[in-house]
Amino acid sequence: MTNNNPDQIAIKDILTSSPPGQFDQILTSLRSMIHKSKEAELLNPDFITALRSDWEESSGRSILAAATDGGSNSDGDAAECTDESVQLLTKSMDDYLARHFSSAGVQAAQKIVRENDGGADSAISVTVYAERID
Repeated sequence: MTNNNPDQIAIKDILTSSPPGQFDQILTSLRSMIHKSKEAELLNPDFITALRSDWEESSGRSILAAATDGGSNSDGDAAECTDESVQLLTKSMDDYLARHFSSAGVQAAQKIVRENDGGADSAISVTVYAERID
């Protein structure tokens, strides 16, 4: 996303620096501060969609959307994954998230990926994302 408009550069910096779960609240605040005559230009839907996508990817929030079974987002579906290490880690992470991130307003998810081919040089990558919306 290339943009030379200094106002949109500032908006991009503010929104992509949003803490977990706060993108929409900050966007609402920005909308209230921008004059209505400039809102369509500065906060056009394509620009906001691109920013949201960048923010979700960089913050890890994209795993919330990808999680299909209440928090698990392992290397393939956990039920289909044949890697025993990934299966065990997925179950442990799901249990941990259920115990520690289950209060009202909290959303959490994890993503587990086996890097490389499972040989001696392979690694398992674990990403956890959580947000609280009050």
